[in-house]
Amino acid sequence: MNWYFDKDIQSAISILIDVGEELTKDVLPPFVSEKVENFLEFLFKIMTQLRVVSGMSISVIGFDYLSVIETAKIYKYKLNSKNMDFLRVAERLIVKKHNSKDGE
Repeated sequence: MNWYFDKDIQSAISILIDVGEELTKDVLPPFVSEKVENFLEFLFKIMTQLRVVSGMSISVIGFDYLSVIETAKIYKYKLNSKNMDFLRVAERLIVKKHNSKDGE
């Protein structure tokens, strides 16, 4: 499945780009689907599971997926193929944002 053909994933990624670092009910669009809200809630729960490397600067290299899987079990979040597609796309955006020189 190509994620860019999935409306739920597109919606969640669009919100992620707009929202930035904090997800609260007041920043969500008024008619966001439950699937999209669940994607984003889980994503913000696993933001502490990003792997970083340090040297001259700190770089984000992606999620620690073993920890992500364990966190999903704790929160009873189903990591099916669609949810994994969303996480991989979100991960690429997060890595790109954190590793850019100007934060944009």
